[in-house]
Amino acid sequence: MSFDFIARFNPELARNLRTSLPARRLIFIVGLTLALLLVLGGWQWSYYSNKTYYNPVYDLEAYRIKEFSSEFYSTLVLIMTGALFVLSPAMTALSFIQEKLRGTAIFQQMVLLKPFDLAVGKFLGSGAISYIVVAILFPFSLVAAELGGVNNERILRNCYLLLIGGFCCQAVGLFVSALLANPSARALRGGLLVGPAVGTAGALTLLWTSRYFNEDYFIYGQSWQTLYFYDVKAPYYLLILLVMAFTGVWAFIGAVRMIKASQLIPLASWPAWLFFVTAEVLLVGLLWGEQKVLVHYGSDTNWIEYGTPAVVRLLIYLFFNWAALTILAGSIALGRGRLREWWSVAQDPLSIFQRKEIKSSVLTFLLALGVAETGLFTLWKSFHPSAGFVDERLFGFSSFVPIAFGLAVTVLSVTAFIQYCAMQRFRIGAWAGVMMAVVFYLGAGVAGAMFETQNNTVSLVNPMAYAAALCSGDPHMDAEEYRRKFEPQPEGISYSSNRPKLREVADPKTVLVHGALVEGILAFGCFGLAYTKWRRTRDEMLQEES
Repeated sequence: MSFDFIARFNPELARNLRTSLPARRLIFIVGLTLALLLVLGGWQWSYYSNKTYYNPVYDLEAYRIKEFSSEFYSTLVLIMTGALFVLSPAMTALSFIQEKLRGTAIFQQMVLLKPFDLAVGKFLGSGAISYIVVAILFPFSLVAAELGGVNNERILRNCYLLLIGGFCCQAVGLFVSALLANPSARALRGGLLVGPAVGTAGALTLLWTSRYFNEDYFIYGQSWQTLYFYDVKAPYYLLILLVMAFTGVWAFIGAVRMIKASQLIPLASWPAWLFFVTAEVLLVGLLWGEQKVLVHYGSDTNWIEYGTPAVVRLLIYLFFNWAALTILAGSIALGRGRLREWWSVAQDPLSIFQRKEIKSSVLTFLLALGVAETGLFTLWKSFHPSAGFVDERLFGFSSFVPIAFGLAVTVLSVTAFIQYCAMQRFRIGAWAGVMMAVVFYLGAGVAGAMFETQNNTVSLVNPMAYAAALCSGDPHMDAEEYRRKFEPQPEGISYSSNRPKLREVADPKTVLVHGALVEGILAFGCFGLAYTKWRRTRDEMLQEES
């Protein structure tokens, strides 16, 4: 099979196709797919052709064909989505890792092929088998859908899922492969297990999202069908597609940047900045304002509007931002090797470039923290559309000020602790600090929940517990107030008015002062540790040079 025509446009794609799809293997895959199609069709038809119907059917044979075609369409969609969500990402996740294990990765770093072209070649070449299977089965699925009377909107939704969802999962696999095969990364033990792990993640994603693409959306009022995105009501499947498209695009861009880093090409900072901005815009839009949905109670006239309380969505926002900033802090922390580069006074191009990279990393972190605080303010304002910035419960401050303070202080204190661990001689460097910080805050959250009141030191050291305590009693955000606001009153129906409070609500002013004091002391201790170790490490390096 000749790939000379493809090699003119993308030599990496031609190389992958030449090794993974020779003529005999291609014929075998096509034949096996058609044989599987015949076996599945015959097995399902044997079931429906012998099925007994207890209710009289006017045209029994036509009804059997319709039922068989509808079920066969669902089976074909399952196989196609499985190929694109499981098989293709698993093979793509091994693309760069196999090159590293075979020892051929060095040759890809030396070629003149652009990083984008190399990523496209790996992307298309690794998923070629899945594309062939889907291309064979797709026309048969359309015929089965037509004979089975499948809703056209459902067919279109499944097409979107195949296109966007398949791209998302495969792009994530490509990013994972490029990340783990980076020359600066440690050699993986059991690196070939990355493929099955990514395939399993794709299978779980498919299991979770498929029901939103296969249900009929003409039934009005089911709470799981709709959601608000910046006050615009949209079906769940559209928002899932939006998240998948966002994830796929940025995963592919991340893979290209990993390839650039492996080829020692300087990386621009603006793509990372743009990622943080767009991620915050998407997250804030999904958590925006009062997420009200219609819920049906008993009769046709008894409907209420109810959604996720604002405090829960605020905690979700804080969790994602805290986790992202912690991971970013672990990735940019300066180990002993990079500290030597930073303290170096050499003026050669490599030393200047390395110091410039360190400055860019610190600037990216500060920008990400600023974007997180801006998103927090925007989200808080959507919860308080008519409220001002004065809250008498909190000495005249709005609840946004202490919540933003808690997020910034805890993130900076964790960053200082991670930097302290990076200067130690741990085997995993800064990631040891990330792991210990996660364990510490998880332990603090669990231990704090055991107390009867919210105003306890162990609980308030956690920024999310601190935010939840500050929102207690806020009519716009408190979960109990939110449930009472949308509680149905007629005919004695009660949703949660008699539900007892699990914990005693502390005085907001006491929570404000106590939480700020606890988090400030923790930050002071982390910065003190980092500064002391910073000075000691510098003295040790000066002694080694002398």
